[in-house]
Amino acid sequence: MLTLFKHQFKENWRAKMWRNNIAVNIFVALLVLYIAGSFALIGYASDLILKELFPGVPVEYAFSGLLLYYVIGDILVRYIFSNLPVMSAWPYLHLPISKKKVAHHVLFRMLFNVYNFLPLLVLVPFTVKGVLPTYGIQTSMLWGIGIYLIVIGNSYLGGFIKRLSHMNSKWLFVGVLLYATLILLDRFDIISLITISTYTFTFFLDYPWFSLLLILYPLVFYFANYNFLLHHTYLDAVPKDAFKLGDIPALSFLDKLGETGNYMMLEAKMIIRNKRTRGMLLMIPLGVAYGLIFVLNDQYADSYGMFLFTGVFMCGIFMINYGQFILSWEGAYIDGIFSQNIDLKKYYKAKLWLINGVTTLCYLMSLLYGFIDIKFIAINTAMYLYCIGIGSVIMLGFSVYNRRKMELNASAYSWQGVGKSQLLVGLPLFSLPYMIFAPFWAFGAYENGLIAIGACSLLSLSLTNVWIKEIAEKITSTKYEIAETFRES
Repeated sequence: MLTLFKHQFKENWRAKMWRNNIAVNIFVALLVLYIAGSFALIGYASDLILKELFPGVPVEYAFSGLLLYYVIGDILVRYIFSNLPVMSAWPYLHLPISKKKVAHHVLFRMLFNVYNFLPLLVLVPFTVKGVLPTYGIQTSMLWGIGIYLIVIGNSYLGGFIKRLSHMNSKWLFVGVLLYATLILLDRFDIISLITISTYTFTFFLDYPWFSLLLILYPLVFYFANYNFLLHHTYLDAVPKDAFKLGDIPALSFLDKLGETGNYMMLEAKMIIRNKRTRGMLLMIPLGVAYGLIFVLNDQYADSYGMFLFTGVFMCGIFMINYGQFILSWEGAYIDGIFSQNIDLKKYYKAKLWLINGVTTLCYLMSLLYGFIDIKFIAINTAMYLYCIGIGSVIMLGFSVYNRRKMELNASAYSWQGVGKSQLLVGLPLFSLPYMIFAPFWAFGAYENGLIAIGACSLLSLSLTNVWIKEIAEKITSTKYEIAETFRES
């Protein structure tokens, strides 16, 4: 076991990332220090913040009432952003090393995670300032240990859910359904999460020794992950729902669209057959559900500005995640594409049509918000037209300058291949709707502002062939430079 950790340390120390991009490493280090400092400051001032937010309520009760929300959010964040250290186990699978040791190594590595460290910066100061003066050192320590055991349990639960969803995507939809159900039940006061949380975690203050029973939470999911790794970690392991080669029956109509339709079919096969691109499809329900955070918040009831943002995000979630990497997805074989007699205008038009088709699906799902308030139908319709008329063109235009290969078998939440251009593309994409809407907003003519956004989008949509021609000519004029950059990346 110790040898495996030594190997992991050497792998990280010798990584190319640490030898190059010194400026990037310095920036990341400063960012980590800033985030850690922010959490520590929140932890130190948490008792004062809670007194301000919940006047007349003991701070330990207020803190306990928010813990269940933290647990739910923490599991979601871990699922989306944390990486599973499974790849590090593969080099050992063909060696005479017990698979049990390899599995334990992978699971112990999950403990050394920033998501397990940051909560300590809040929990420890609050326990010292908010709990210790009232309940004494023994109760405070036991309660704090119990809460941190939940944090560790979240790590293993999030990893287990992620592993299940990689094997069978239905688990992701089950998770999304559960989350949406909890949000709606709490929002409409059918259940009260804050009340459940308060009673649960103050129980451990009244009976502190029961906090030690919380160790069962991480242990159960540790061994659930352990059992999963033993049965599914093989060099030739293939998920049960892995897509089989062949045509996609549901998209057989694309054959009628000629050469462009064939390119669309090839693109759809590439998306479905590879883990990273397939994961982006699975993120669509999460993106559409994202709007609930603002729609169900009375603070944003009349905030058209916020709803413009959520409209673009919900309708364009696939466009944003996929469209700006159009060349990067094919970076590994870009030479083969450029060496063939391919009509780049039809090639890019196929990609545009496919992106707009998925955007249309997202829009139809977003229309469900009309049951909450009819105005969301008008807002989301305007933002849908913006996404297919202007947003998709912006994405394809910027994709020409993104020349980093994307690893198709990486996690859907991997940052590999993401560069500074991805940060810049958000500026025009999310700013343009506000620039069009602002003059009408100033005079309170919100509906006219939405009409103006839709009209500009339809005008741009009518010029699709012009935009495609410009993009194709740009690629043609720089294809040798593009190909050389991809070879070096």
